[in-house]
Amino acid sequence: MLKKIIIVAVVFTLVFMIPVTVAGAIVNDPIGFIGEIIFGEGDTDKVSNEVKNLYEEFIKSEIGIKCKDYVSDKTKDKETKYNDSHFFIPLLLTLEEKASDKNNTFESLNLSELLDKLITLRYENNNDDDYISAIKKEAKFKKLSDLSNTTIVMYIRYFGDSSNASDNVEVEGNSEIGKAIAKSALSKQGCKYVWGASGPNEFDCSGLVWWACKENGIKFERTTAQVLSTMGQKITKEQLQAGDIITFKTDARYVSHVGIYIGNGKMVHAPNSRSVVRIDDIFNSTYWTKVTYNYRRLY
Repeated sequence: MLKKIIIVAVVFTLVFMIPVTVAGAIVNDPIGFIGEIIFGEGDTDKVSNEVKNLYEEFIKSEIGIKCKDYVSDKTKDKETKYNDSHFFIPLLLTLEEKASDKNNTFESLNLSELLDKLITLRYENNNDDDYISAIKKEAKFKKLSDLSNTTIVMYIRYFGDSSNASDNVEVEGNSEIGKAIAKSALSKQGCKYVWGASGPNEFDCSGLVWWACKENGIKFERTTAQVLSTMGQKITKEQLQAGDIITFKTDARYVSHVGIYIGNGKMVHAPNSRSVVRIDDIFNSTYWTKVTYNYRRLY
């Protein structure tokens, strides 16, 4: 398994070094291309299926449940910033398949010690790349030196939607209506993405915005991200507060995506058909920063 992961790492490292050829065309923005893969606008087959299967098995296993409980307990007094994938992906890449071996236990693998170190490093390093670099300096995680930072960050972000529970996520803003809109959208985390859907249990990106606004008395015709980018009041990044919307040009030809800001540099949104309603960090993301179009207030 580790050998295959290394191959993936080499491929993605090369993508950052040279222009990429896709369907006969040269992609001169390799960072943007990687972002499209990470966030589901590109070829997700480039993400290792072995890592995907291992992660999904782990979070449902007895050890995975104990890890989740342990992380929740250790971070309960900290500001809510990270989901479980930030800790579990480095853990799994270090242990390889040991964590899914039923003969091993939370205690026998010394997972409390490993998780303590990961939690400390994550909260000391807000930037994803700095976080991975700090992990690699620890002897306990020496196996990660075989992988590029880019690849590990890709895994963290790609699998992050598997553990986005957020009943306790705090929204930031001065408007009660705005905060209510954000909370309504947050209540739909984990709901399936369906193109054209407007709730209550399936959404596309603009459908989630329309539903959350409608639930809080802000009514308008069901529409697209393109139209939403022209509605309400135009605001600046500095004026953003919970309930405001952020629109994106994930396709350079038009405004193609929209999310609801919740505060602390994060948004809740319905990304694409390969994902679910989830939270993403936008201000610390090269990709989201690059494709941001504008900020609007609809209430």
